[in-house]
Amino acid sequence: MSREVNKECYLQYDSDICVPVGKRSLKKKSILFVSETNKKTDASRFYRCHQPAEALSKIFFASNIISISQLSKYPYLNYDIIIFSRTQLTKSLFSVICECRKKNILCLYDVDDLIFDSEHFNSIGAVRSGALSENDSVKNSFDRRLSFLLLCDGAITTTYELKDQIEKLGLTTLRMPNKIDKKYLEYKFQNENPEIIKLLYMSGTYTHGNDFNLVNDIIFDFIKVNKDKVHLTLMGEIFNIDRYKNLSNTTIYPRLPYNEMMRVINEIDICLFPLENTVFNDSKSVLKWIECGAKGKVLIASNVREYSSVIDHGINGFLVENDSWSDILESLLLEDLDISKISKNVFNTISNEYTTDTIKNEFCEFILSI
Repeated sequence: MSREVNKECYLQYDSDICVPVGKRSLKKKSILFVSETNKKTDASRFYRCHQPAEALSKIFFASNIISISQLSKYPYLNYDIIIFSRTQLTKSLFSVICECRKKNILCLYDVDDLIFDSEHFNSIGAVRSGALSENDSVKNSFDRRLSFLLLCDGAITTTYELKDQIEKLGLTTLRMPNKIDKKYLEYKFQNENPEIIKLLYMSGTYTHGNDFNLVNDIIFDFIKVNKDKVHLTLMGEIFNIDRYKNLSNTTIYPRLPYNEMMRVINEIDICLFPLENTVFNDSKSVLKWIECGAKGKVLIASNVREYSSVIDHGINGFLVENDSWSDILESLLLEDLDISKISKNVFNTISNEYTTDTIKNEFCEFILSI
């Protein structure tokens, strides 16, 4: 990928003003987070805007969060740094960038999915699962994100794969993984009935349809055969689960508010997270591992890039090849895996390395590097 990828879209907003600002000192600064959505329950807004804004304001940054629809009537020029989250370039936003250049305001782009390169459009989960149809309008949204990304002074992202993709464009990029507030940390292991293994599969949206299909039959057969030994919880927006409703050892929840979701996580032992081997999934953040680990719950995940970068197999979680899910589920019954020890390990890892308290150092170092 290069800056020529979206040249036509980029050049339609020709201006001599849009040039990156130079290096700056780190003094008390104000930050404005601009989210693509106004939905406060949106996971990206929560983890990429709300959490860092709250963490930084506790240290020395004054911060605020608005949606892109509020920007035109908002006094954005009063801020030193503006972080745009997943936003798409428009003529009005181009004007915003130009005004920021005049005021020497640092503009950063935050993105937590591979949604800025149409070359990888067919690898995204929503398309592969049929939740999103392939059309020019959606592809153009990728191009508009790329155009906006190229106008910014730097980027912030969640994974090594996304960092690599953005740095190919020549932008200084910070990998800042999603973090969790310490108030959600709670170690709880084991459940009241240690004779029964409590499994969880959760999906925030239908975009993981093909990922779940990797193990749907395997999980169903495993749960059905071992009804006295295993309980399964399904949570969120999931395709093809009607047959589970007839199983007495299965509980099904819709997509839940965040606090309710964390409560459900706290009641299980092990979470299953299958992922297809695609570049889009290599770019996925390790959010499931963080959320489960905050409660001392063990994650079994497909061996994709970002998960393999944080999970030490058998130490703070499990990595599995997609043709071996049956084997690892059977090993749970044989008690071959020291789940209690791994539970403690992953809780300690999240507590020490993945809370919002760690955001300040990563962010400050990045600002000084631009």
